[in-house]
Amino acid sequence: MIKGLSPAVILIFLALFWAVWIGYNIYHVKKLRAARNPSGDQLTGPTGCLTLARRVDPTGFARRFRVLIDGRRVGLLSPGEVAHFPIATGKHTVAVRMDWYRSESLTIEMAADTGLTLWCGARYNDWRCMPMAFLQPHRYLVVEPHTKD
Repeated sequence: MIKGLSPAVILIFLALFWAVWIGYNIYHVKKLRAARNPSGDQLTGPTGCLTLARRVDPTGFARRFRVLIDGRRVGLLSPGEVAHFPIATGKHTVAVRMDWYRSESLTIEMAADTGLTLWCGARYNDWRCMPMAFLQPHRYLVVEPHTKD
C-alpha cells in the first residue's frame, strides 16, 4: 500500500472516479439517442477511396478518432461520421487512435477502380470498458471490414 494512504481514502477516490465516469455517460445519453449509425448510401464511397465509418457508441462519444493510413494521420472522425480517403492501389494499413487508446492495424488490399468500406469504434461498450481501458489500451478500439447485412 502507498505510505500515508488509508484504505478509506483509496475507497473514496475510487467512488469519486466511478461517480464522475457514470455522470459523464448519463450526460451524453441524450446525444447518443439522437445520433444514428451511418447506413445505406453513406457507406458507398467514391471509386479509389477508402470509406471509414465510425459507429455511435458511448465510449469516447465526446472525442474524435485520429485516422492513420500507412502510419500517417489523414483525418479525424466523430461518432456517426463517414469519411472518404483517396488511396493508391495496393496494400495499406489502417488504424485509429484516441488519446492513448488505439486499434490494431488492419491490412487492406485496394484494387483498381473500386472502393472499400471499413467500420471503426470501441471494442468494449459494456461493463468491460473501464478495466480494459487500463489492461488493453492497444486493443481498445477496432477497425474492421464492412459486411453488407
